[in-house]
Amino acid sequence: MFESFSHFHDRLAILTEDGLRISYEELDRLIEEFKSRFSAGRGVALIECENSLNSIVAYLSALRAGCPALLVASKQPEVNQKLRTQFSALYYVDPVANQVTIHPSGAAIQLHPDLAVILSTSGSTGTAKSIRLSYKALEANARSIVEYLTIHADDRAPTTLPMYYSYGLSVINSHLLAGATLVVTQKSVAEPEFWQLFDENRCTSFAGVPHSYALIEKSGVKTADRKTLRYATQAGGRLEPNRVKALAEQSQKEGWQFFVMYGQTEATARMAYLPPDQALANPHCIGIPIPGGKFRLINDQGDEIENPDETGELVYTGDNVMMGYALSAEDLSRGYDLTELRTGDLARRTSNGLYYIVGRKKRFVKLYGLRISLDEVDGWLLDHGYSAVSTGRNDTLWILTTTATSVPLIRESVADWLGLPAASIHVGVIEAIPRKANGKIDFREVSRLADQEAQKLDAAIVAQARKAPQNTVRDIFAARFPNQEITPGSSFITLGGTSLDYIDMMIELEKRVSNLPPNWYELSLRDLEQQQGKSRFWQKIEPQIFLRCLAISLIVIGHLTDFDYGGTGAVLLLMIAGFNFSRFQLPNIIATGSPRPVLALAATIAIPTIAYLLIEQTVFHKLHFPSLLLFSNLIQANANQGLSYWFIEVYIQILLIGALAISLIPKKYISNTRQETIVLGLIVLSLLLNQLGPVVWDTTLLYNRVPHSLFWFFAFGIGAQTFRDPLSKLILSVTFLAAVTLNFGMETPYRILTYGGLLLIWLPWIKVPTMLKSPISQVASASLFIYLSHFQFHSLSEKIFGNHTWIGVIFALVGGAITWKLYLVCWSHLVSIQPRRIGTKPRTQTKVTSAVEQPQEREKVLINK
Repeated sequence: MFESFSHFHDRLAILTEDGLRISYEELDRLIEEFKSRFSAGRGVALIECENSLNSIVAYLSALRAGCPALLVASKQPEVNQKLRTQFSALYYVDPVANQVTIHPSGAAIQLHPDLAVILSTSGSTGTAKSIRLSYKALEANARSIVEYLTIHADDRAPTTLPMYYSYGLSVINSHLLAGATLVVTQKSVAEPEFWQLFDENRCTSFAGVPHSYALIEKSGVKTADRKTLRYATQAGGRLEPNRVKALAEQSQKEGWQFFVMYGQTEATARMAYLPPDQALANPHCIGIPIPGGKFRLINDQGDEIENPDETGELVYTGDNVMMGYALSAEDLSRGYDLTELRTGDLARRTSNGLYYIVGRKKRFVKLYGLRISLDEVDGWLLDHGYSAVSTGRNDTLWILTTTATSVPLIRESVADWLGLPAASIHVGVIEAIPRKANGKIDFREVSRLADQEAQKLDAAIVAQARKAPQNTVRDIFAARFPNQEITPGSSFITLGGTSLDYIDMMIELEKRVSNLPPNWYELSLRDLEQQQGKSRFWQKIEPQIFLRCLAISLIVIGHLTDFDYGGTGAVLLLMIAGFNFSRFQLPNIIATGSPRPVLALAATIAIPTIAYLLIEQTVFHKLHFPSLLLFSNLIQANANQGLSYWFIEVYIQILLIGALAISLIPKKYISNTRQETIVLGLIVLSLLLNQLGPVVWDTTLLYNRVPHSLFWFFAFGIGAQTFRDPLSKLILSVTFLAAVTLNFGMETPYRILTYGGLLLIWLPWIKVPTMLKSPISQVASASLFIYLSHFQFHSLSEKIFGNHTWIGVIFALVGGAITWKLYLVCWSHLVSIQPRRIGTKPRTQTKVTSAVEQPQEREKVLINK
């Protein structure tokens, strides 16, 4: 490409700021003269670029001489020297001084014959990874751009972007290929002198990145005053849709065209453009592939996505795809490493064939199981007028803003938009949003600044904790999770908390945290410590805790008194068990595709149950192995004269069957399925089993206390926690009421199950007096042990207090709660005792560190919806 410009004769090729006019004939002569300086043979030519005649001539001369042009920014000697050494550059070109220095050491390296240009992916930072572009790629991309922009010889384009940046270089290549004119300038679009130069030289277009258009808008430049403007282009990052729409409307009104484009250096420059006549209706789109190019979307398994509006990685095919990356001089001899480009961008295709980006594969953060695109967060911040940028850090969201007064507003607004607690979002203040020389945000620097802000916060929290009295939030974590490293980023979930010790931990935390957030179990220690304070008269409590207390209390009352509450307390507990399963186990199952979370939960319930049964049956001389092994419900109702627990047996059996099913399903199918889809399938399956199961096995004599008959309660509990939007809740409620009516008849409205199920589905929390919250929570927490022991404690009460029924009820509830506490103490003691290996030292106690002390030890949130 550019072997000769003789066919353009005396057409004007270049106009400079000082009025110099260079025809294509003169440009040919200048190139040939400069080409003679590459006299040491073929080698890499490192060219320090600025938007000047000399830089363009040096670049074109290197192409003609067959010397791969390593284009770098000027005035960065240390970076450029590093690149020269890295790629053994034979020539070092300084266009400002009009000097070419030859380094003989670069003559020995082998270069692929097709290699034409080497560009850094960063443009100016001197990153180790650079991109190898062939002559074919340069020409293919330039021809495509000429075609869809309809560039012709009468067009004049100012050099608004650095030529070492692929977008800026593409403007030069496409206009020279078309025989058009380049107006060479180093002035910014924010300067009045630039637009004076634009008008004086009758420029017909300009190219800009999003930052360029922000500068234009801020400077008050009116495109309506540009009488010769034919079109403007935008690439180099996402321009917010409302700004695209505004520019599209403005261009139509003023008689010029606005092109939104999409590209990467790996594809020489351009891969897609949005036809101007479709910008108003589709301002969020990048458009269609450039002429000669092709897109496809692939899923995580590498399969092509055919349906519209499904997310997949965007893959591009075309002659402009790079040869490959280069990390050293040895890589410059390699040929073509790839035939298609996996962009790393996640995209979707509309029904009319337009593509739009939804984020980067790597620019995501997981907050409380939700996969959040940082690109979408940045776009939202920009759309709402905030000068801010986001980054992910240890599974937390950090937003850095240049306006200190915006911190609380940003935190609350973003939390409300994402549907997350404000405590889960951290906002820091910086002087300016860091940018690279090409105007793009420097996300590496953003991440470094966020690290600094996080370390300041962690240091403050640690300092505060050292001054605080004992029994702080940090102390509660340390006591609950002995022998574990606890950092400011640790949470109940990351430390391995389960539904069994969930309520006890909550009770302790409520003594230190005013109005403990409903999702406290997902919040980090840092977030909880920020909310420490005294309790108020009213406090929030989760419906599942209130209902757990109510259900176990009614079960005890129903068993020990003549009061008839209508039944269904046990199956309400089963529904609550499903609710907690969806919160604590199901996300981890989906994330890992493993049945281990289910087996772990089954063990935490089965171990104390079997231990209690063994003691009980031994004392009463009624050993019964089916009940000890938790399957007596499948043989006989109320087996072993009541010394069996059908509710727990059904619960354990459901978990074991579920674990077996998970182990038989390939992990990729589980991990690639949305939680909502899985839960919907479980509900449908449970209803089918409930209705069709009796056809295969009539369990009437067993009172239908079997997994296939009762699984639907568990499934609806999972659904109550999973489905959050009002329409899904409404559908779930109607289906639930229909199932209850079908199973229990027209007495449905009078069942505690009905009220409890609807409360579980609809209410995120209820308020109770502070003095009642702890007793309610204590009873709910001990529900397993109250269920196991209430008959025995009632018998003990009769021996102590006589036949006073309601005293026996209270005694049973309190006794079960105390038994639960004793079990926790014993279990914590067993956990804290670590087996000592020969030749090793005993483990130390729980260590609480700050992020500054142990940054590599930070816990990562494992829950993943």
